[in-house]
Amino acid sequence: MSSPQKPELFHVYKGTRIPPVVTESAVDALEKFQVRQDDIFVASYPKSGTHWISEVINLILVDGDARKLDHRHRRACLEITDTTDLSRIHESQPGLELVQTDPSPRVLLTHLRPGHLPKEAWDKRSPIIYILRNPKDACLSMFDFSMGFTLPDGQPYLRPEDFDKFLQDFASGNGNC
Repeated sequence: MSSPQKPELFHVYKGTRIPPVVTESAVDALEKFQVRQDDIFVASYPKSGTHWISEVINLILVDGDARKLDHRHRRACLEITDTTDLSRIHESQPGLELVQTDPSPRVLLTHLRPGHLPKEAWDKRSPIIYILRNPKDACLSMFDFSMGFTLPDGQPYLRPEDFDKFLQDFASGNGNC
């Protein structure tokens, strides 16, 4: 017996599938984001080690002394809002607004495609670290992560028996990931 059809939570904007925690206005604002000369960008597909690599970079920047780490907004992807409550999404702030006042150098995270990075990142030749994880591992990690989502009716978004369909959608580029 197949699982009921899941609602489409993602949609395509400017050629990129974006999840409901990313607003179109955040994507537009990111393209005009003020880049500093010493900003470092970390870009990857979700669940590919983005935050792990950002922790390594932040530790390098403070010579390995974890006591010197500034914990403000270090986990915020630029385009992702600060809420998971979809009914309040337009009242929330994307990470790019949260990092405006962070001290330099900033380690800026994104899951968007390179074409969505600010033009200034390219003009200023900012370091852009792109993380590529084995797609099989990224898929399984994304599935496990997505099983924690709940629908507005309180039902789980995914169940273990949904993996075959999830994998098929992931491999075809048509899934909610």
